[in-house]
Amino acid sequence: MILGAVTLLLLALLFFAERSSRKRLAHFGLPGSSHRILGDLATLAALTLLFMLLGSSPAEEKGPGPALALAVDVSASMASSDGETSRLERARREIRALLAALPGARFALVLFAGEAVLQVPLTADPAALAFFVDRLSPGTVTVPGSAPEEGVTAALKALAGETGPQAVILFSDGERTVGTPPPLLPSGVPVYAVPLGTPEGSPVLDAAGHARLDPQGEPLLTRLEAEVLETICGATDGALLPVPGEDFSVAPLIERFSLANRKPTAEGSTAILSLVLLLLLAGEVPGRFRHGPKRGTVTAVVALTLCGLTLACHPRDNPSPRRLYAEALETAAADRPLEAARLFAAAARILEGTERGAALYNAGTLLLGAGDAKKALSPLEEAILLLPGDRQVRTNLALTLRALGEDLPYGSAPGEKGEEREGGTLSRSQALQLLETVIARPGGDAASTVPLFEIRPGRDW
Repeated sequence: MILGAVTLLLLALLFFAERSSRKRLAHFGLPGSSHRILGDLATLAALTLLFMLLGSSPAEEKGPGPALALAVDVSASMASSDGETSRLERARREIRALLAALPGARFALVLFAGEAVLQVPLTADPAALAFFVDRLSPGTVTVPGSAPEEGVTAALKALAGETGPQAVILFSDGERTVGTPPPLLPSGVPVYAVPLGTPEGSPVLDAAGHARLDPQGEPLLTRLEAEVLETICGATDGALLPVPGEDFSVAPLIERFSLANRKPTAEGSTAILSLVLLLLLAGEVPGRFRHGPKRGTVTAVVALTLCGLTLACHPRDNPSPRRLYAEALETAAADRPLEAARLFAAAARILEGTERGAALYNAGTLLLGAGDAKKALSPLEEAILLLPGDRQVRTNLALTLRALGEDLPYGSAPGEKGEEREGGTLSRSQALQLLETVIARPGGDAASTVPLFEIRPGRDW
């Protein structure tokens, strides 16, 4: 739009400049040179194509993508169906829509029932998160009951230390069935809730899929408690998302966060066009004594300007991940572990899948070998998500956790809460829990979870 308006302005200015030039030439007794318009139009067309090329380049990232923590209810009520699908399947569909529409975002996954568990720390790999999302089921967290506020609290902790756009997205029916009062939620990071279920409710199902009955023989019902979700969202300046028709509840979030960290690549186009316009106009105005700038000189200046701008503005090719990986291996062989770890981390930002996992593993291993266990933890955590069955990754992550354990206060024992560490995504106990619950292979079973805190439920769904 702006480029088109500037182009029209240039055409108008050149038209009037040409008319003025012809009048001045006639005044000095020189013949007009209408063919010069063709040259100017050709130059202007080339200039327009140049900036169309620059403007069509993908948008650059201002920095890290939005950080979104997903708090998913996996209590027994999520097996209930309020329509064609269960509540948990509805949550899966909403999450898949987020992952597909926000490829530049980073996601963390928190599961909760009667307790909250950080299942996936903040990661930029949507495939790793989708691997766990596709395998969710009611009962993944074994402590019965439902504590949505504790789920939000754990999700907020997963975002601690992050800058830029961030939010917690809560997928729940809002029922709080534990007997303890809900914790106070801090403001600062908004919580958006995707409501699951209906106010009318549906039967609570047992493991066999049959409706559970109360002592009077009536079906136990689980209902959407929108007031609870509204209270959670209101306390954090978030919002309760609408129940969609054919669209997704997360559609407003997709629209918001898809543009949260973008900017156009052709900044300064108007200034560059203005510079070239001055050069073109200089060629149209003859000198008073016929000693004005020569046509060939002006054309050469315009051509050189365009070439220079093309080289300066055209985006450079990204380094090859294979080249970065090979350079990192050579650097590691030269006994420069910290520099090699940086190169492996850079390669991991470009690679995907198991190759990304290998690069992250190498970066974490080198940092661990250099004695920096705190910085080694984050890449090893991501590596185990991408290579869940790899023995070396599990071993080095365990060694990292052991090294971090040496920093616990004197007298701390396993299971006792120590001081919170800095520089990592997980606390030590949460990371240990993740190590025990990862799925060793696609389709395999997850091990039992380790409780982070005890909650006694009033109802067990």
